[in-house]
Order: sequence, then structure tokens, then C-alpha cells
Amino acid sequence: MNQYEIISLIVQGIIALGAIVFGAWQILINRRLIKIQDYIVVAILPDNGVIKLLNTGKINLYIHAFEVGGNTKKLDKGRLISSASLGSAYYWIPTDFVPRESKNFDIKIYLTDEFGSKYLTEGGGKSERVDEQKSKIIVWTYKTIKSDWKF
Repeated sequence: MNQYEIISLIVQGIIALGAIVFGAWQILINRRLIKIQDYIVVAILPDNGVIKLLNTGKINLYIHAFEVGGNTKKLDKGRLISSASLGSAYYWIPTDFVPRESKNFDIKIYLTDEFGSKYLTEGGGKSERVDEQKSKIIVWTYKTIKSDWKF
């Protein structure tokens, strides 16, 4: 083997090693992107006379029940909140479920995704009576977690 062949072999080895390292990093990056794309996120927002449940993730979700301040409403079939709808697709909870004079109340949303996995979104809220017929309602979201809920 002459000097040229030895140098060529070393350079090819360095290139092969670089390709393996680059490929390994790319696999890690792709796995991270898949996790981010499959992330389940539901935002609980106040709106005019209702509480909006907005799917801000990338997967279609189905609401099966919700609980507001101890009042539970089970739905006969899952209600779709489509993904990537930029705020145009949402589900709403009437404010009838909100306690009228409660300093703080809990909100729980029971969900499944399009693959059948179960999730629970937890939030909270506060209602203050403005006058005899109106209450001011403030809501917020804590987290969405994977949960094995049953009814």
C-alpha cells in the first residue's frame, strides 16, 4: 500500500465516522419532533357567556365529559375538537355549570385522542358576582396529562 492509499483510507474513515455521527443526531432530532407533534394541549379560555376548550395541539381530540366546580356532564359520544384549526374549532361549556359565587373552582376535561389514548386536562377558575344576574368568570389551564380515567 502506498502513501496515497493510506491517506485516502484515513479520509474515507473520517467521512464514514462523520456520517454515522450525523445520522445518529438526525435520528434524535426526528424522535424529538415526533414527540412535539404528538403533544396534546387543550387551552381553557373564557368567552362571551361560555368557557371555550381550544385544541392547540396537532392531534384531533374527543371530549367525553367535563367537570366544573363539582358538576359533571358526561357526553353520549365524544365531541371532536379538530387540530390545527387556529381557533375556529372549539368546544364550549355553558356557564350554567360554573358556581355563581365561588372564589375558586376546579375544571377537569376528559379527553381521548384519535389513537384512543386517554388524557385529562386540569384547570381552574374563579367567579365573582357583579350584580344580581351577572357573574364575572375567570378561567385558566393548569396542565394536560395522560390518565386512565373511567366513568
